[in-house]
Amino acid sequence: MLFRSPDQRPHFITLYYSNVDHAGHQFGPDSPQVAAAVRHVDALVGSLQTDLDGLHLPIDLVVVSDNGMVRQQGGWVDLDSYTPLTNFTTVGALLYANSDADAQIAYDRLKSADGKFQVYRRAQVPAELHYNSNPREGDPVIVPSGPYPIRAQAPPPGREDRAPNTGAHGFDPYSMPEMKAIFYADGPDIKPGFALKPFDNVNVYPFLVHILGLESGPVDGSFNVLSGALVRP
Repeated sequence: MLFRSPDQRPHFITLYYSNVDHAGHQFGPDSPQVAAAVRHVDALVGSLQTDLDGLHLPIDLVVVSDNGMVRQQGGWVDLDSYTPLTNFTTVGALLYANSDADAQIAYDRLKSADGKFQVYRRAQVPAELHYNSNPREGDPVIVPSGPYPIRAQAPPPGREDRAPNTGAHGFDPYSMPEMKAIFYADGPDIKPGFALKPFDNVNVYPFLVHILGLESGPVDGSFNVLSGALVRP
């Protein structure tokens, strides 16, 4: 059913296409499989745009990706090969120490253990990473220095040990340009042909809130970063 009146029809709809992400993890970002997935999603977005145009409604279409993708190098880097983690709860490469003393011991042993990662006590993680204040982040914090697959430890004997994904994300975007994402917007509120400078994705939220005429509490992003793309900022 198509709701014609403004008070009935939805004013914000989201879609997520996982094709490119799945292909990138499995085959790597530079693979033919990723190229095929990109072409497929491009066709889906084109079909969506055509159908939206057919509604003859004032619709802004915003296309974003949440991250880039990079081909990982080498096999697993196991942190417990450098320091015992018996006094930790671990999830992936996240380390949750039983005590601050245990965290400090692990930090001291890991800080110069391997050039493939840097280690910080949580409070000292570089401020631009916004990863230094929540206990869920663990302590110490491991930051890869390149596209290396890092985990706390291998599975226990008798359990399957899978190879790392071919492609991955979640690396430091300030040092790894492959993490950059896309942002495209088109519609009656958007200046045609306007080019934006690179920006952090956290600024997309206040941009959309403004277009929708909503109010927002404090967030990390700022509407001013993307306001120049609007016809009437």
